[in-house]
Amino acid sequence: MDLTAVVASGSGLLLLYVVLRLMVVPLRMMARLAYNAAIGLAMLLAFNVVGTYFNQQLPVNLVTVLAGGLLGVPGLGLVVALTRLW
Repeated sequence: MDLTAVVASGSGLLLLYVVLRLMVVPLRMMARLAYNAAIGLAMLLAFNVVGTYFNQQLPVNLVTVLAGGLLGVPGLGLVVALTRLW
């Protein structure tokens, strides 16, 4: 192999590495967001099951699920407080 083929293949591999690296980071963030949303949905559904005994239920939508998932129990408390205000 001559020098130009080595440089071209090295540059191609470097470019492939950079492109794949740029694609992995957003995918990892999306996976973490989906995981947190699943936890928020579980907390919201558990609250709705328990809340039926106290006549308190929360709507299940994207905003409430992400608030519960990203902020945890304080986020669920925030959603409860906001629904009590309106």
